[in-house]
Amino acid sequence: MTHVLETSRPGARSRWHRASRHVTTKLGAFGASAAVLIGACGPAATQCAPAPAPPPDVDIVLAAKPVQAPCTYSDTWGAARSGGRVHLGTDIMASEGQEVYAVQSGEISKRYDAVTDALAGNGVRLSQPDGTYYFYGHMSALAPGIAPGTQVTAGQLLGWVGHTGNAGVNHLHLEIHPYGGAAVNSYPIIVRSGGAC
Repeated sequence: MTHVLETSRPGARSRWHRASRHVTTKLGAFGASAAVLIGACGPAATQCAPAPAPPPDVDIVLAAKPVQAPCTYSDTWGAARSGGRVHLGTDIMASEGQEVYAVQSGEISKRYDAVTDALAGNGVRLSQPDGTYYFYGHMSALAPGIAPGTQVTAGQLLGWVGHTGNAGVNHLHLEIHPYGGAAVNSYPIIVRSGGAC
């Protein structure tokens, strides 16, 4: 007696495919990472996004804390986000209107606006001479004079915590890109530097 897998029959969908589709649909965005762990992700990139490859160790220490106290934060590096994206920064939860500071001295190399950037909302890119940059997102507003070309010093006011762009709660999204490359997990850098607020 020979056994034929259900998937080998023309036009038949495997039980596994139906079950995995059901699991990923029910789990939603937060469950996508759990679905990866149980092997329930389908081939479509929008069903489950793989976590980014572990970044190389970097020797970055922040010269100033990014947010006025009090705040909370946790390591959500690689967590699933909508549209098949993964989280590439640290979300620092704080009340709307708390101050946001430059973590290093450098130049504002880009400004993001909630009207034109649906993901970032109001934000900035703070760059250093070696190409390393810090991306700040979801601020309620930027401080006066913060624009591309502005030189800032560590600890200088950049703006205020908010929830502009693709953000449902008040927080600062902070990414770190060493030498202008891919983002690295900013959480251990923040911890090593003495905390976020």
